[in-house]
Amino acid sequence: MKLKGYPRKKPPGWSRGRRGIAMILVMLVIMVLAVLAGNFASNMSVEAALARNAYNDRRLEWLCHSGVELARYMVGQQFAEQREQYDALNQRWAGGPGTLEDCVLNAVNLNETGTAEGSPLWFLQTEDEDWNNYLEAATLKVKVVDLESRLNINWVAQEYHPRDAIKPVMQDVLKIENTAQDTILDSIADWVDNEGGDGRGDGVRLNGAEWRHYEALGYAPKNGLIDDLSELLLINGIRGEREWLVTGRMPEELDADLHPHMIVPELFTAMSRGRVNVNTAPPEVLQMLLPSMMDYTNQIMLARQGQDGQLGTEFDTPFDSLDQLRDPLIGMDAATVNVLRSVLDVRSMTFEVTVTATVEEQAKTLVSVVRRDDQEGDKVRVLYSYWKETGR
Repeated sequence: MKLKGYPRKKPPGWSRGRRGIAMILVMLVIMVLAVLAGNFASNMSVEAALARNAYNDRRLEWLCHSGVELARYMVGQQFAEQREQYDALNQRWAGGPGTLEDCVLNAVNLNETGTAEGSPLWFLQTEDEDWNNYLEAATLKVKVVDLESRLNINWVAQEYHPRDAIKPVMQDVLKIENTAQDTILDSIADWVDNEGGDGRGDGVRLNGAEWRHYEALGYAPKNGLIDDLSELLLINGIRGEREWLVTGRMPEELDADLHPHMIVPELFTAMSRGRVNVNTAPPEVLQMLLPSMMDYTNQIMLARQGQDGQLGTEFDTPFDSLDQLRDPLIGMDAATVNVLRSVLDVRSMTFEVTVTATVEEQAKTLVSVVRRDDQEGDKVRVLYSYWKETGR
């Protein structure tokens, strides 16, 4: 016997419910796809930005190296300039208005960072329109500093300069109290020397520090010449106590009266022949050469500045010979001039070149120390270079 079946009745609204669920699923799928598409677009944007940054990074490096090469050439050509057998702040390499005879760089203006005529970027333009458009969006700052306008810290360590000449600047300019001055000077001398000859340098000075002091800190004194002023951050009297004298970063709790007028890198260098250029040195450096220099520094600065009273202008009157220090307006006698010949000069051989290139939000800074050849001063070689963090 065949049973008769009855159709099952669907509950009311059943088909509408199915359509509602399907709609929700479709919306969820669309949302997921939208999120995936957004992430993909974001990743593509990041990838494009990274590629653009890498592309700009390479070009910024080349711009920095170009700036160093330009500075090297200018420093070399200045030495070859027969009319000016001296180095001074009114010359082209220093950003001054001086002239370089029969030289295309006579039109260079290192004070200009854009693409205006005479700027470093202007000289880098070519017939490539894309490259020129890139330069239009970039800036290039080239700064050349005479390292022989500063006192060589190694000469100080070896006590070539009297402490009686250095201490007034430590007191008045660096704001180092009397009780700490001998500690710092003795510790620098101990850091450099190798007294005892056993590599441990145990011949510690009265206020200095040697092997036993630094061994407790996890390192040894160098017992050799200072290569970079950052080494001072390891030395007794500065390490952990007065590091701002080297870094320039003043702690918030430091009393305003103890803020130095200048910092160590503005007064000292680790890279120079040892002689100071009378035409480029600030008065604070000149004062540290000899105790008697205090009597002549103001007159020397007035003579250098010329009639407008400003350094680095067309009115400057640099010294082309140390014999000019015997001018009655300065008042230095022949005996003092002869003593100064071992520590003073009108020429410089060592320079620091700092080049900062920027484009869009990217920047790179290259620092190079360059030196003129002792035999052929128009040939300038790079002693060393390093990339410096660029604050933007």
